[in-house]
Amino acid sequence: MLDFKVIRRRHDVCLLVGQHRLSGDIVYYEVHLLRMKSSRPESLDAGSMILCAPSESEWGKYGWTYLRLEEAELKFAELVKQRSQKRVC
Repeated sequence: MLDFKVIRRRHDVCLLVGQHRLSGDIVYYEVHLLRMKSSRPESLDAGSMILCAPSESEWGKYGWTYLRLEEAELKFAELVKQRSQKRVC
C-alpha cells in the first residue's frame, strides 16, 4: 500500500511523493494538474465543486509518474511555466 504526500504545489500543479506505508521506502513521484469537478450525486459533497486529481483514463494528460525526483521536478516546472503564461494571456 502506498501513501502520497504533496511536496510542492503551485496553483493547480502538484508534485507528490509515493511511499510504502510500512517501510517508508520512496517508490515514485507523480505530477498532477488539479481541476475542479462536480462531486458525485451520492457523495456527502453532492452538488458542490471539488478539487480532483486525474483519473486513470486521464493519465498522460493530467497526471504523470516518474521514478526520479529530478524528472518529476522538470515536469512540475514545465507545467507551472505553461500555466503561468496562460494566466497572463
